[in-house]
Amino acid sequence: MVNFKSTILVLTLVFGMSNLSFSQASVEHMNELSTSFAELKNDTWKYLRTITKGKSARKSENKRIQLIEQYATQISVVEAMKPHEGDASLKEATLKYLNLSESVLREDYENIVDMEAVAEESYDAMEAYILANKRANEKLTNAFEELKEVEKAYAANNNITLTESEKDRKSQKIEQAADMLNYYNKVYLIFFKVYKQEAYALVAQQTEDIAAFEQNVNALSIEADEALAKLDTMSAYNGDKEIIAAAKKAIEFYKNEAEKEFPKISDFYIKKDNFEKANEIMEAKKKKDRTQEDVDKFNKAVNEYNEAANSINQTNEDLNKARSKMLDEWNKSVEAFYKVHS
Repeated sequence: MVNFKSTILVLTLVFGMSNLSFSQASVEHMNELSTSFAELKNDTWKYLRTITKGKSARKSENKRIQLIEQYATQISVVEAMKPHEGDASLKEATLKYLNLSESVLREDYENIVDMEAVAEESYDAMEAYILANKRANEKLTNAFEELKEVEKAYAANNNITLTESEKDRKSQKIEQAADMLNYYNKVYLIFFKVYKQEAYALVAQQTEDIAAFEQNVNALSIEADEALAKLDTMSAYNGDKEIIAAAKKAIEFYKNEAEKEFPKISDFYIKKDNFEKANEIMEAKKKKDRTQEDVDKFNKAVNEYNEAANSINQTNEDLNKARSKMLDEWNKSVEAFYKVHS
């Protein structure tokens, strides 16, 4: 199976403060709200990081359910907190953030888990799966940004100086990972479209539907050319062109397969069809009625079929080995890209 990743990320909320002497109570209120879900925030990131790394979301389903329950608990905790001197803005923003995060985990990711099960069945399904992940991430990102703006306003109203430079390393890594995954998914979808087109050709080959096979082979050649053209327009990611190079190498395999190797398979089926027709003609005639021309045509068809059969076995064996090697190299390139940039 080809390795695929998904854009599932959450931004971490961090409060950095200095000059606390102006209003200790307001600082304590801010700390109380932020610490009420600090551990939950980290647990959520661990869950999302796990499924972002290509591990099945369905296998992590128990963790998702556990997180939803923890969010419900923390929402109740924050609801019970009193506003600071009648100012409920930060409390309400925190509740909005928690409620939206819980909703995304409960509704969006439940849908994503279901979509994951069929994502590899078609390009459209994979594209929809990746888009759903992206939208879920955007909801979490927007919720974080809204909370951050309210936090800034609250701090300004209470003479608290927020030190943005103290944002923790994890937050920075998450933000970088969001950008990296968006980039990777663009490359992956280009690759996957060609990968899936080859799969359609292979199914037609297995069912010996020569018309469908040739149609899909032709489409594969076109898809490969379009994919290579798209990759040529993409810039390197932070100076790193390795994932683009890996995608090009994989797609060049498919292009060569469509234009040079698959025609050999088409030729085999044509010769097989010729043999079967010649055989039917021979079987339909009594031995005494068979002409030398009938015999010559039959023998020629037999020889061509046997020669093609021997050739096609080697072609299929070579293609299977080359395909396996190509996919292995692609998956290793993806892992290397993740290791460097996440």
